[in-house]
Amino acid sequence: MTRIAPRPRLLAVVAAASFTIAGCGVSTGSDEPVATLTLGSGSTVEISQDDLRAMMGSINGSQRFVDAIYNGELPVGAEQAVLTQMIQIEVLRSGLDGAGATVDDAAVTTAEETLRSQLEQAFASSADPATEADEVAEEIGIYFDLIADTVATSTALDEAFSANVEGDTGVPCASHILVADEADADAILAELEGGADFATIAAERSLDTGSGAQGGDLGCTDPQGFVAEFRDAVLAAELDELVGPIETEFGFHIIKVTGYDNSTLVDAEFNALFTDVVVVVDPEVGNWDPTTQQVTPPAEP
Repeated sequence: MTRIAPRPRLLAVVAAASFTIAGCGVSTGSDEPVATLTLGSGSTVEISQDDLRAMMGSINGSQRFVDAIYNGELPVGAEQAVLTQMIQIEVLRSGLDGAGATVDDAAVTTAEETLRSQLEQAFASSADPATEADEVAEEIGIYFDLIADTVATSTALDEAFSANVEGDTGVPCASHILVADEADADAILAELEGGADFATIAAERSLDTGSGAQGGDLGCTDPQGFVAEFRDAVLAAELDELVGPIETEFGFHIIKVTGYDNSTLVDAEFNALFTDVVVVVDPEVGNWDPTTQQVTPPAEP
C-alpha cells in the first residue's frame, strides 16, 4: 500500500511536488470556503479563499525561490498542489489526538532546520548559501511554515503509529548462514550458541556470498517469497532466536530473525486518516480525488 499522507522522509522539499508553486488562480479575496473537510471525528474544517490567497501570495513573494528551484518556469497546477498541502496538514493535525501524539516547539524547529538545509543546497553556488536560504525561507513565509508543520506533524504521527505496532508484527527481517553439509551446520550452530558472531561466520563461511557479505542479512522480506521450509522457519522463529539447521534445496541454513519492518502497517494508519475524510472543493478551483487524496485542476469547459 502506498501512503498518501506525506512522510518526512519523502518530503524532498526543494525538488518534489510537495514544494510546488505558481501563481494564484483565486481572483478575489473572500472568507468563503475554497475547501470544506468533514473529518473522521465528525468535526468540520474550512479553508477559505483568503487562506489560499495568502498562502499563494507568500510563495510568489520570492522570485529567487522560483528561479533557484524551477529556473523561472512555474509549474502548472500549483494552486491545486498548495491547496492539497493545506488539506493534508488539517487531516494530519486531526490524527494527533487519536494517536496520543503532540508536536512541540523543538520538533518544529528541527523541521525548519531540515528545510533550510535543503534550501541551502539549492543555493550552493551562491556566495553565501546559508544566508540566502534564510532570506528565502523568510520570503516564502507562511508557506515555509506550512511545510515545516507538515514535516513535524508527520514525524510525530509516524513515531506514534510505529510505537503502536511494535513487536513481532510486520515483515520479518532475517539473516542466515548457508552451508552444504548438515554436520557443518550443526557445528556452526554450536559455535553461535557458544557466543560466536553471526555476521562474522556468515561472511567467512556462508555459501550465499551475497548475503554473507552483509553478515548474512537478507533484509526485511515477505517470507512468502522464500522456499517453503525456509518460510515456515522464519514465520515460526522468535526474535533473535537461532533456528536450524533447516534443510532446503539449497543446503542447510542457520536462521535468525533480527527484527520486523512495520512500515506497511504504519502506512495503513496514515492512509486511514485520509480514508475517513470527506473533502468538498470549490469547483472553480478544482476537484478532490479521493483515490489519490489530491486536488486536481477543474475540468475544461
